[in-house]
Amino acid sequence: MFPRPNRKPGVPYSDFPVDEMGNKSEMITHGTPSRYSFVIEGLDGYWAHVERCNSNRDKRKDYLPFIAGQGLHVGFIHPKFAEELKRFPGIFTFSGDKAKGQMVQLNRTLITEKDCTASVEGVMQILANEGKIHSWRNEKYPVVTSFGSPSLFWLERACVPYLGTKAYHTHLNGYTIVDGEMFLWVSIRGDSKMHQDFPGKYDHLVAGGQPVNLTPKENILRYAQARANMPSDMAEKAIPVRTISYEQIDDQKMKRDVIFCYDLEVPYFWQPKNNDGEIDSFKIMRVTEVAKIIRSSTGSYKANSALVVIDFLYRHGFINPNEHGYLELQQSLQQGENE
Repeated sequence: MFPRPNRKPGVPYSDFPVDEMGNKSEMITHGTPSRYSFVIEGLDGYWAHVERCNSNRDKRKDYLPFIAGQGLHVGFIHPKFAEELKRFPGIFTFSGDKAKGQMVQLNRTLITEKDCTASVEGVMQILANEGKIHSWRNEKYPVVTSFGSPSLFWLERACVPYLGTKAYHTHLNGYTIVDGEMFLWVSIRGDSKMHQDFPGKYDHLVAGGQPVNLTPKENILRYAQARANMPSDMAEKAIPVRTISYEQIDDQKMKRDVIFCYDLEVPYFWQPKNNDGEIDSFKIMRVTEVAKIIRSSTGSYKANSALVVIDFLYRHGFINPNEHGYLELQQSLQQGENE
């Protein structure tokens, strides 16, 4: 636990909401006082983010099962993308018929994780060079049936939704408490040519995909340094709190994502600094202000990060259980395959 002093002039938080005398400014609020601030009333604005992350799920039936290893179902492939894979019969095979349903299978002659990885990557690089796969990241995700199960092969991050395999992420809510009021650090994503994902969107202090050969906690430590220049001894105090899952279908891509959520109370005097070029700037904001942004717009916040913030609001008492749809919204944060 870090000291939680009253805000005084000279504290290095230039963007804390303060008046001309350096005192914390008044906030117009509505609702019943909660543990840290005020309960936020009305849930309608949150649903738009849930629906955005779980869009077009009814189209799952149109996708072909993707099989690897000893008959293990690891993904879903759109028929149009499957047509591209038919050009590589030594890597991908097809079975079944229209009556019983077709499936795509990794060629059974590919036995080892290394051979499967090299063969699949060769195909994906060809398709990327042809403009059929975008945003290549040179970052590998494990292809598994569930988290912690043996990896069948490694897959370039950009290719994951095209094969519909599971992807895992780690997100960190970095908060601080001043005068008994909770503030949340948010980042604003950059729009450089190198990192063009979600340019200008609000995001978490620390967030990133879960690559091969790292535990979620190790991944938090890695991203904490890269995204926010956070000392390892500070990041080590991050607490795992929940998982969030969703399933999103967009044209020929299916995202089946699970997010490991962490909370971390950071010292009031600490300032983040980006090291990897993905973040343009950081802001410290009242939790109620962050909630207002998420409720009022689906375009301002990175979609899956908004879900993690909604969960944070639940766990820290900012959402009123008397609100209509309280339980339904909470349950909707785990609509994917949470495994």
